[in-house]
Amino acid sequence: MSGERYPDQPEPRPVTPQQAQLIAGLMPLSPLLLAGISYFIVSQAQAEGQTPNDIGPLLFLLLCAAASGLVASFVLKRIIAAQAAPGPEGLQMRFQATLIAVALAEAPAVIGVILSFFTFDFTIPGILFGAAVGFGYFHFPTQRWLLGETA
Repeated sequence: MSGERYPDQPEPRPVTPQQAQLIAGLMPLSPLLLAGISYFIVSQAQAEGQTPNDIGPLLFLLLCAAASGLVASFVLKRIIAAQAAPGPEGLQMRFQATLIAVALAEAPAVIGVILSFFTFDFTIPGILFGAAVGFGYFHFPTQRWLLGETA
């Protein structure tokens, strides 16, 4: 089923290394949008006199979920990229590996939103948003890597 195409559907264009880098460079910016929304909601809650809630064990579970998203981003990127064809023929597969890695690196940002809504505090969520952006850019692909010239 996945390989079927409609007769009038055009063939997909392969991505170029520059397009891959542009997309990979913009994706890690989405946690900044989540951070802005969370900061706005937290500041509104604090202005209304809401105090931070103590969420105890839930905090540990959420932080573990954020950390596992980061670990998974590295593991899956390595697994998927290892299946890519050598040289420029593997560009699409290495690009997919990058997209998946950057998307998984955004897990701390989602956890940060949840934490900010539960605690009405921005300290730990702010760290998680920074981690999401930082690790997202850590997965930024070089042109040489995309073209399979380096490991």
